[in-house]
Amino acid sequence: MINSFNNTSPNFGMALRSSKAVNSVLEARIKKTADIAKLNKIIDAQSKNNKVDIKLFVQPDGKSLSANMYARNSSRYFFFKNYYESVLSRIFRSPVGFINKLAKKADKIASQMEPNGLNIDIVLNKML
Repeated sequence: MINSFNNTSPNFGMALRSSKAVNSVLEARIKKTADIAKLNKIIDAQSKNNKVDIKLFVQPDGKSLSANMYARNSSRYFFFKNYYESVLSRIFRSPVGFINKLAKKADKIASQMEPNGLNIDIVLNKML
């Protein structure tokens, strides 16, 4: 199961989050056992990403997914970008492909963050 987004306390170490609505869409759209196994693998891998969070949402059509990607630094979240599942992707691909694409982007961003050990808190505290 994907970690619940409506939890108000921070879920550190849990980089992929959803809601009951997202889980309902995934249940309806995932048809292959291989996709379930792949989704499970993505969730496990993203649980180790402690720098970037992906929050999944259902688009207004009730069938497509969207996601916000955030950089996590201490207790603050910094918004990166919003992603939408395209109509063609929704018709011809499993939502697991969309989530996998997001996970790869999150891993790439995380690998580029704080290469020299500095973080925003350290830098901002110097100005106080």
